[in-house]
Amino acid sequence: MGKIFISAGHYFQDPGASSALGTTEAEEMIQTRDLIIEELESRGLQSGRDFLSVPDTINLGPTISWINARSVAGDVALEIHGNAANGQVRGTECFYIDGNNERRGDAQLILDSLLQEVPELSSRGAKPDTATFVGILGFIRRIRIPSLLLELCFLDNLPDLLLLQNKRRQFAQGIAEGLIAFRDIETLRSGGTVFPNIDIEVNGEPYLDKGILVNSNSYIPFDLVDSLGIEFPPEADIRRVSQGGVVYVKAVDLQQFDVTVGWNATTRTVILNASPQEPIDQIMSNGKASEADLNRFLRANNQGNFVSKFPELPKIYIEEATDEGVNHDIAFCQMCLETNFLRFGGDVDPSQNNFSGIGAIGGGANGAFFPNARTGVKAQIQHLKAYASTAPIAKPPIVDPRFELVTRGVAPTVNDLSGRWATDPDYGTKILAILKRLYESSGIGDPEPPDDDIETSVNITQPQDGDEFEVDQAFTVAGTAAEDVATVSLYTPFSSTSFPLGTVKVIDGQWSAPVVFKTGGEREIIAEGMAAEGNSLDFAPEMISVLIGTQFVKPVRGGFKTSDFRSPNRPNHNGVDIGADRGTPIYAVADGTVTFVVNSCREGVPRCGGGFGNVVYIDHPALGLLTIYAHLQTVEVSSGEQVARGQRIGTMGNTGRSTGPHLHFEIRRDNMPLDPEDFISPIV
Repeated sequence: MGKIFISAGHYFQDPGASSALGTTEAEEMIQTRDLIIEELESRGLQSGRDFLSVPDTINLGPTISWINARSVAGDVALEIHGNAANGQVRGTECFYIDGNNERRGDAQLILDSLLQEVPELSSRGAKPDTATFVGILGFIRRIRIPSLLLELCFLDNLPDLLLLQNKRRQFAQGIAEGLIAFRDIETLRSGGTVFPNIDIEVNGEPYLDKGILVNSNSYIPFDLVDSLGIEFPPEADIRRVSQGGVVYVKAVDLQQFDVTVGWNATTRTVILNASPQEPIDQIMSNGKASEADLNRFLRANNQGNFVSKFPELPKIYIEEATDEGVNHDIAFCQMCLETNFLRFGGDVDPSQNNFSGIGAIGGGANGAFFPNARTGVKAQIQHLKAYASTAPIAKPPIVDPRFELVTRGVAPTVNDLSGRWATDPDYGTKILAILKRLYESSGIGDPEPPDDDIETSVNITQPQDGDEFEVDQAFTVAGTAAEDVATVSLYTPFSSTSFPLGTVKVIDGQWSAPVVFKTGGEREIIAEGMAAEGNSLDFAPEMISVLIGTQFVKPVRGGFKTSDFRSPNRPNHNGVDIGADRGTPIYAVADGTVTFVVNSCREGVPRCGGGFGNVVYIDHPALGLLTIYAHLQTVEVSSGEQVARGQRIGTMGNTGRSTGPHLHFEIRRDNMPLDPEDFISPIV
């Protein structure tokens, strides 16, 4: 039986992130690790024989060496961390090495075990290490045994932190159970010590020698690396193994040397593309991604908010960047970094149309404001050109407020932006990591583009889009899958997180799974296929929407939440604000009667709040509730009119006292404001 290696990630000389209550990541993780050890011991495991804890006196590099010196085939490793963002993000996530679906399943196993013990914890899912800003995690890549990195929660989010502190024992129990299962599965997998052979394809041609599959990761002969003209610098983190007198290196490690790595599960072939390419870090160069590529990439990283608010953003980036000779891929990936894939959540508000954190002249904590999305993109492109080139602006006017303040041509590459555009010394590295993810996901640089059939490798045949079910009502989600799909994973997005609904096997091209929702609202069900082999096979997910609970629908279809109900910084805000484009339809959330319609409702006038502008009140006597829809551009109902659930009642605007187009939405009972997300969740 294999051993478990557990690391707390940080120690007291390397404290990590600070929590919402002032404790350090090291303190929180060490306490949790100690309880995990207690739980392992309570299940009959012995220290030294069945598990080993990394000493609390070493950092990442020595940790990796410590584990590699003591581990053998069949062992597994886990490092725990506490996440941090802007104080608003919540949830747990588990990272695995990119391109390894077997390890992805292990990560999901750890998450499922943790969530079983701590169901209140939000799940952000199992993610490849390329999904991190730096695009690579040393603990996952450089340790020779299967390894995972688990982010327990967001320590700078007070509810998440209190959940960890108050239920630390349950966290430890869930992780211990998951680790034992992870270890047991890997022990069965490891079998003997002879690694199976795989075929290799280079630039579209078969390679004469064979590779090997180690822990479901592709390894290639070192001779092939030499023939590709790649020289590893001494500090490069490259994992090597030896078998039969041949030295092999992990294929995925070549990604950092601009080699694209793919996998064909049917033929068990690792696919490398190392054709000469122009450097990808030159700001003044041609972009490679199409509008469809950019749209797919954005959807893959944020299923919710961007479609209705900024539907033409990829097209705008291509047009504006092409006009000025700027690489639109770089500009787009910079936007993804600055806005967290259009989730925003930082100092910049979506209504500012500022996608790159450009500052305002004369200061201002929130940065520059632009009248529309195109102007915001144009300003970013101009700012990039100011840094990267001395050429004049081809398409005036200059809308970048800081254009004249930049020393022209001082930053021709992405990495040159570090310390200039942002204080983060890894700013350029993070943009390039996202850029490489874009190219990998779009097949850019592959010998052949991804087959279009991948788009339909998983289909949902039931239920139908828009079908309705009750809370706690079990129903079946079923569909078909392509030949290469072995299992189908179901999950549902919730705000910025996702919740697993289950993973089922594909039998004769068919699959089905029972699903139950515990809360009402409009829910998306996403089905994603996974290949039988350990290495990844990119299947685009299939998605449908269903209505859970028939009493309420969302007041806006799409959009994004801009303000919560009575948040700490707005304790008197009695509703939820939802942003979208001006003119977006607004819908009645339930059957009822319009009781109050006023145009230009001003502050100080009864029932006008702080200045509701054009407002509609709807009474729902069957529910004992009243709903309010404020700041409308147009009103399409009149007082006394009966309305049905889902009926259009007006359009979004910013009338009254408001900033940017948005809907202010309230739910009241006996004139007492209630949190709308207690009734409609998620609200967007």
